[in-house]
Amino acid sequence: MATLDIRIFPDPVLRKEAAAIKRVTRKTRRLVEDMFETMYAANGVGLAAAQVGILKRVFVVDTQESPEERQAFINPVVEILPPENEEELSELGAEGCLSFPGLTADVTRSRRIRVRAKDENGDPMEFITDGFFARVIQHELDHLNGVLFIDRLDAANRQLKLMEWEELLRQAEESPDLVGASRPEPGAGGGQDVPREDAPV
Repeated sequence: MATLDIRIFPDPVLRKEAAAIKRVTRKTRRLVEDMFETMYAANGVGLAAAQVGILKRVFVVDTQESPEERQAFINPVVEILPPENEEELSELGAEGCLSFPGLTADVTRSRRIRVRAKDENGDPMEFITDGFFARVIQHELDHLNGVLFIDRLDAANRQLKLMEWEELLRQAEESPDLVGASRPEPGAGGGQDVPREDAPV
C-alpha cells in the first residue's frame, strides 16, 4: 500500500466530475487500499478518489464506530429517504475536509439515505443508514460530482469560510507545521478529509 498526495483547495481537480468505473479490477482494488492508507494517515474518516487526483467514482469511509462502517463505494448512488419517526428530514452537523485541513463548518445533510454501490470486489451492495455514517457518505459523494462542503453553506457563511481558509493558507505559508499544508499550485498535493465525529472527511 502507498500513501497518496491529497489535493488541497483550490486545486482544480476538486471541481471536476468523476467518471464511472466500468470494471472492477486488481488496479481498482489497489487504489482502494491506497486510499484507505492515505485516509488513515491523515486522520480522516472518508476520502474520495478525486481528492488524490483520480477522477473515478470511488470513495472510502471508515467512521471507526463499527466494522460495517468501513467500506469502499464504487459507482455509488444515494437516495434520500424520509425519517422513520417525527424527526426532521435533514440535520445540521459539523464537517471538515481533508482538502481543507484545519477548516470546519456546520453543514445541513439529509438524515436518512439508501445507498447502492459496488464494493472493492465488484459485488453489489444496498443498505439504508442514517446519522454520522450517512453524513460522511453524502460528503464523499459530493466530491465525485465536484461539489465541496463549503458549497452547501449559504452565501454569507461560504464567504466567511473562504476568508478563514485564505487565512489558514497564509499561516501555512509562514509556518507550514501550523496547518500541515502550504498554498498549492494547480495539481499539487498535501493536507487532510468529513470528521470521526470531529475528524476530517
